[in-house]
Amino acid sequence: MVKRRLSGEDRERIRDAVVRAEARTGAELVVAVADSCGSYGVFGILWAALAALLAGAVTVLAAPGIGASRLMLVEGAVFAFLAAALAFPPLLMCVVPPSVRRAHARATAEQEFAALVGGRTEGNVGVLFFIALAERHVFILPDRGIAAAIDSARWEEIVTRLTEKAHHGALAAAIITAIDSAAALLEPVFPPEMPPENPLSDEVFEVGRKSPPPPNV
Repeated sequence: MVKRRLSGEDRERIRDAVVRAEARTGAELVVAVADSCGSYGVFGILWAALAALLAGAVTVLAAPGIGASRLMLVEGAVFAFLAAALAFPPLLMCVVPPSVRRAHARATAEQEFAALVGGRTEGNVGVLFFIALAERHVFILPDRGIAAAIDSARWEEIVTRLTEKAHHGALAAAIITAIDSAAALLEPVFPPEMPPENPLSDEVFEVGRKSPPPPNV
């Protein structure tokens, strides 16, 4: 995803999209965005160390008579340079294995689902939209009532479209489109309640930042 953070205007637009969607369905939608889902510094140190060892081996082959002190200087310089470079988050994420990024994002999504959505609505009709910016992963996690009524493949279609649009830099627009698509999917199965209820917050929850706790049912 090109855009790393949502602006205040973006958050307002997404909140308004949630309000519109919930006017169409009895389901509750929650949006959570995380800048990063883990600390990956160990991968920067690991790659810097491996590069330093490789640089040492190449140096010995190229200059067999090099002294130990100069060899250590070469290795130390390579290690220090790469360790500093990989402290920059966008570069660091390039050396984190995709499976690790996805596992961290999934674990955080499940934690946020438990905290914000799971079991907090009558009939278990909440849905979490979780966007992990650094890891470049999106998850839509429905509560039990919705999962029993709507096939997971339908949610994956929305995730795919959201991800593709976000990769072009239109993160807020991609989230809003996904919310509208979810409302269209939910409306026939979970029609709006009369009178309407709103047990979960419509605000965008930014993981790792100070946000008001969601109301309980």
